[in-house]
Amino acid sequence: MGKKIFSKDFMTVEWQLLIPAVAIIAVLVTPLVLFEEQSLSFMYDLYGKMELNLGWFFILAVNIFVALGFYLMCSKYGNIVLGNPKEKPRMDMFTYISTIICTTLGATIIRTGSGQWAKWIAAPALGLDPNSMEAIRQANAYGITFWGFQYMAICSLVIPGAAYMLFVRKRSRLRLSEMYRPIFGDKFADGILGKIVDIIFVICVTAGSAVVLGLGSPIATTTIAKILNIEPSFTLTLIITVLWVCLFALSVFRGLEKGIALLSKLNIYLAIGIGVFILVAGPTAFIMTYLTDTIGIYLSHSIEMMFYTDPIGTVVNGIPAEPVRWSIFWWAYDAASALIFGLFAATISKGRTIREVLLIYFFTPLLTCFAAHGILGGTAVYQHLTGSADLMNTYLTKGGTHVIPELITALPFGNILLVFVAVLIVVFLTTTLDSVCYSMASYTERLDMSKDQPGRFTRLVWVVVIAGTALTLLNIGGLEPLEMAVVMTGSFMIIAEFLMFVASMKMFNEDKAWITNVRPKETFSDPQISTEKVS
Repeated sequence: MGKKIFSKDFMTVEWQLLIPAVAIIAVLVTPLVLFEEQSLSFMYDLYGKMELNLGWFFILAVNIFVALGFYLMCSKYGNIVLGNPKEKPRMDMFTYISTIICTTLGATIIRTGSGQWAKWIAAPALGLDPNSMEAIRQANAYGITFWGFQYMAICSLVIPGAAYMLFVRKRSRLRLSEMYRPIFGDKFADGILGKIVDIIFVICVTAGSAVVLGLGSPIATTTIAKILNIEPSFTLTLIITVLWVCLFALSVFRGLEKGIALLSKLNIYLAIGIGVFILVAGPTAFIMTYLTDTIGIYLSHSIEMMFYTDPIGTVVNGIPAEPVRWSIFWWAYDAASALIFGLFAATISKGRTIREVLLIYFFTPLLTCFAAHGILGGTAVYQHLTGSADLMNTYLTKGGTHVIPELITALPFGNILLVFVAVLIVVFLTTTLDSVCYSMASYTERLDMSKDQPGRFTRLVWVVVIAGTALTLLNIGGLEPLEMAVVMTGSFMIIAEFLMFVASMKMFNEDKAWITNVRPKETFSDPQISTEKVS
């Protein structure tokens, strides 16, 4: 039975796209392995130049995307249904939101919620003195800035056009060349230029996807190493990667709703349970007080934080301040991974209006981040201030991923709780990997993506490619090669995503979709059961 399934899937792969893309990726990665020192030197040099000269581009671009998102949300285009207006949405609201959180925020929100406060105490933004009381007050709020509207703005602006193209115009290919058809025409979309664009897209997204996994896997490694009372190592990372790939394979065979969506729902229940336990068992009063103060600081300083570029310090010191350097990396990372997450989101947003999608994608990360930073960050800052755990020293000497197990084990029943946290992290990584490979498989399939799901074989191919790329970069130099790779691809992806927005607007205006494809007033906006069954 399995052979028949894979044989069928094998026949649906778009080999003319998959083989060149994977071959070029292999060619690019090989020098990093054979000539590690020279390759890293070249990447550091290029990264430094891009950081110094293009930092403003990333910071300004994401804020422009925020403005465009609110424009779509509040305009007549917000009423457009991404599918048949008479049909119910593909997923109920809880499943939809759970899938968004698990596939786009995932394990990274645990790392930043637990440890990023230490980063902004040691190297605060806006000219504050390191380790000062004001830096401690501002630390959580500045961390939340990176999970605000900007984080999902680029991703969410991809969704309307991609979903409209698939489920309203019924185009069969979920590819960049197909999305650009309204701008550049049929000759471009069906010709050699379209294929080149698709191959470049696959290469760039593979780098972005590798960073997603590269940022997540050390979190699992350090947490599980603490449970086993051993030192974290690349070997342990490799073993954990194999385990979550096996879990991913199981998810693949269960399909979209019984795989990714089901895992996401179960993990959200687990996350809520862990969060409530920490809130009750931890320093409850301080957590809520610090969170309240954080909300006020975020509301009063968020605009300044969103546009902070440190131009004076850059001229005086030769490089931007640490918060600005992190902003450049984070928004480049967001841009590099946004398109692939946006394409996945398009497949699960069938039947929802543009306004619903943008509201959910803009506010879900922000609210989730307030919860994660409030509970985990508040507990960590309390432990730092009282000396019950030396988390600042852990962060400065070992890194942010090591803060998580130290924070958790300092709580009542911490050793038991850490096991549940490890399960949470691994499942987060699995759902993220699943969504990325689902999208990449959709991109490299010849099936009709408006009604089919990508083959299992193609999804497994992509998990090997992406996980292999991430492990290779982690092995030769840790996270820094991953960070450099993502900045190099992020600028190209921002341009690609802006063109996607232009193409979307052209489709909506050509079809007058705000008139022709809107939901009847009597239709429920959030059904519990979809009328369409998917495997």
